[in-house]
Amino acid sequence: MTLVFGPMYHLYAFEDKVKALQEAKRVTKPGGIILVAYCMNEYSVLTYGFKENNIYAFIENGKLTDDFHVISEPEDLYDNERI
Repeated sequence: MTLVFGPMYHLYAFEDKVKALQEAKRVTKPGGIILVAYCMNEYSVLTYGFKENNIYAFIENGKLTDDFHVISEPEDLYDNERI
């Protein structure tokens, strides 16, 4: 069993995410299991946006689509205070 519990939500580029999964596949024995943890980026809308009452900052800074999906940049990964 291979656990991929940290990298996926810290990697920004699609290619980096694919590379991490390829590496997990490489080190997992045939027939083995790969478990992946992933945080959805919309969680920041729920917590920082609505719960902490900063939804207007998201909207004013162009960080949300019309259907409330986060538009993020690499520098936004660890700190929603910038939004």
